[in-house]
Amino acid sequence: MRSRIIFFVALIAILVGGYGIYDSVLKNKDKSSVVVNEIAPQPKKDSVEYITVWRTLNNIDRGESIANDALKREQMLLTDALDEGLRSDVELDFSPSTLFNRDLPQGALILPEYITRENDPGYIDLLVTEGMTLYPLVVSNKNLISDFIRPGERIDILTVSSPSSNLSGAIEKPIRFKGVTATLFLQNIKVLNMGGEDSEQKLKPVAGKSEDGFTTIIIEIPPTEVARLALAQRTMHLEVYRSREYEEPVYADVRNVMSNYIGIEEMRGSKNKNGREGEL
Repeated sequence: MRSRIIFFVALIAILVGGYGIYDSVLKNKDKSSVVVNEIAPQPKKDSVEYITVWRTLNNIDRGESIANDALKREQMLLTDALDEGLRSDVELDFSPSTLFNRDLPQGALILPEYITRENDPGYIDLLVTEGMTLYPLVVSNKNLISDFIRPGERIDILTVSSPSSNLSGAIEKPIRFKGVTATLFLQNIKVLNMGGEDSEQKLKPVAGKSEDGFTTIIIEIPPTEVARLALAQRTMHLEVYRSREYEEPVYADVRNVMSNYIGIEEMRGSKNKNGREGEL
């Protein structure tokens, strides 16, 4: 009898234990299904920001004008740009009068402080080559060739002079031809601007279309040439041309253009009625 009771109690214990295990497994299964059905939160993506920057394609010299074809535009990570001291897009002024204020190697990043605009302090120092000085060359419009002269180009200055006549700004042709010569006075002179009142006029090409008035060409010359050019401008006829290489020295006198000039000169030995030698 006692053994039956023990067997019955053990059976009940086994049943209770089995039910407990079954119930535990069932609860865990329900929890797993709930976890599976829950939408997993999406991880936050960090936003990537870029800014626009500019780099040089070639070496840049101090005083060189800014040009779009000499630079390239890039997109730089904001994090990298902050290391360079940049927080926003780099905007450049591509006006022909804008100059670089320092030498820059190829591939260099261009910062706004590397350029100088026309009205900025120190601009005039960038225009003039070291060791040179500015000079305002006044040329009659009718003495300009029918070609364009732009700031930054090189010109040659030709003079026509006479030992007996002041040819600067002369309207009429000289009466006396003796000693009249034409020669290159200065070569490879850099033009800085055309001396206009506004920026558009300064950058506008100049051509000798009108015979009235004068044009001021701002050039740079060695300081040793200032006195000579000032005197030439007040005594000689001046013309300017685009600079080029010449195979022979440029020089001419009246004999080169008047085949009978020698004969005319020989007639000067004759005396007039007053006993004086004749003049041409």
